[in-house]
Amino acid sequence: MQARFKQVSNKVAFPGMEEKILQYWEKEGVFAKSLEKNKGAGRYTFYDGPPFATGLPHYGHLHEGVGAFGRHFLFLYFEG
Repeated sequence: MQARFKQVSNKVAFPGMEEKILQYWEKEGVFAKSLEKNKGAGRYTFYDGPPFATGLPHYGHLHEGVGAFGRHFLFLYFEG
């Protein structure tokens, strides 16, 4: 059977790859160019996490995160 995907090594040296990228950015002045390109533009806020359909995260997004924990104790101690 022919493989669908190209085989890749599981011994990737991520620190070395990152170092090469950083050297390229330094040589080409990538970060300085990005600052210059966006000079005068509005502020951009990056939220680290999944996107939310309604925009900004709010209290309701916490519900499922604590739901399993709460249900565990509800079923553990509920007598009814």
